[in-house]
Amino acid sequence: MMGFKNGYWNIINSMSVEFNNQTIVQQTLFLNVFRSFKAHTSFSESDVINHGNEIGYALDTASSWGYDTANNLSGKGIFNNEYAPPTEGHALSTNWDLGSHNEGLRKRMENTNKFSSGKGKTDVVTDATRGLLYQSRCVSKSATSVVWEVYAKLRLKDLTDYFEKCPLLKGSTMRFLINTNQAEVSITPSATTLPAVQASVLSGYTFPLMLTSQKTPTTTASGGKSTLGTNAVKLSVDIVKSRQNGHQTSLTSCRLYAPLYKFNPFAEQRYLSLSPTKRVEYEDVFQYQFTGVNAGDTFNFLVSNGIADIQSVLVVPFLSTASNGGMNPFLSPYSSAGATPDPIPLQQFNILLSGVNLFLENSEYDFQTFSHQLASSNQLNGGLTTGLGSGLIGKFEF
Repeated sequence: MMGFKNGYWNIINSMSVEFNNQTIVQQTLFLNVFRSFKAHTSFSESDVINHGNEIGYALDTASSWGYDTANNLSGKGIFNNEYAPPTEGHALSTNWDLGSHNEGLRKRMENTNKFSSGKGKTDVVTDATRGLLYQSRCVSKSATSVVWEVYAKLRLKDLTDYFEKCPLLKGSTMRFLINTNQAEVSITPSATTLPAVQASVLSGYTFPLMLTSQKTPTTTASGGKSTLGTNAVKLSVDIVKSRQNGHQTSLTSCRLYAPLYKFNPFAEQRYLSLSPTKRVEYEDVFQYQFTGVNAGDTFNFLVSNGIADIQSVLVVPFLSTASNGGMNPFLSPYSSAGATPDPIPLQQFNILLSGVNLFLENSEYDFQTFSHQLASSNQLNGGLTTGLGSGLIGKFEF
């Protein structure tokens, strides 16, 4: 019925870090957009295998998106919520195109729904055991509601570069200020369409859930989504405690884990004498939002005239609400926006620093943009070493 957008960091809208009462990481909106780009371009396949399940990461299929200005069984506007259920125990329609389903969404749904683990396994791993292990799972079902308990793990280095570069600290204080993305959407599907609705915002700017398409096949042996066609379904995301039926999670507070080391006095004195002061270089992010660009327009924007030592510029395009059938892509339960950009190419692109073109010639979509910029962005050794690389965005995904 539903799954998370790619990466649990889509629950986070912004985060600032204070070190010894001094702000070192700015409070930047749409943090989830930048962190998604960083993950797509820096993760390796081994990272996804080892940590994808715990951080809610499985790359959305690049070819499975669609767009429709009228309501259909996948929603309205841009959508990427079609998926094929596992073949075991399910009869797939002969006209179901497996190449058009979002495999990443299916994997993320399996990560948070332990009832999909297969035949006979519920006798071995009981529901009570799952609760003790703090596994994400469906905890209660009734005729009117379903409650999921999802334990989202957020690695600090996935939220800001500072924690990738931070050395050992002693006698320091640190404070995090985190704003979350929380929203609700109420829908009443019909037999032929999913209605055009966008989430009502409780906080933040992104709806971190996706509602799956109702295209055939939708019905499983256990009834699956049969009730979705007749009843109103409310999806909500709350931190720590769910408002659905007053359900309380097994964890009643967030937990922070950090490595702690105890030196013997001689080793500590030697370590401090070798480097009493450390210089930490990390990337901070400044976010600017521009609207009102129509298809085919020539446009230019003054981003800022007060930022020193700019390292990189990232442009992430999204459809406007008017162009998306009246739906904000970030708040659409059918779009993967936030974790992915919308498919909008930019032609003749250039950046001016102090009035001087950064590129000798304007960058053209798609060869120059991919080969000269994206293919080396955030990758190990810039993707120049054959046989040793990272990044999950190839030319097909681009």
